[in-house]
Amino acid sequence: MLRTPPKPRDFLYLLPKKKLVHITTNAIELSNLPLNAKVDVYNLQGKLVFTSGKSLNRGSDNLKIDVQTGMYIVKVGTQTMRVAVR
Repeated sequence: MLRTPPKPRDFLYLLPKKKLVHITTNAIELSNLPLNAKVDVYNLQGKLVFTSGKSLNRGSDNLKIDVQTGMYIVKVGTQTMRVAVR
């Protein structure tokens, strides 16, 4: 049985994900954000230090968040990661 090749849109799921978080001096930079993603940043004490409030709209796929040196929990949609800012 011949298998039909995937449609071009199907390749999007096979490609590796682009890097979402970039750490710079005293800042967390988020790029390639998914459409309608809500962003929250917490310090290790659990205090919310940044929130996008509502979901971000199309065209808001880059975001720079100024923070102090330390460890943070970044939540983008349903994805959560721990980052260190130096």
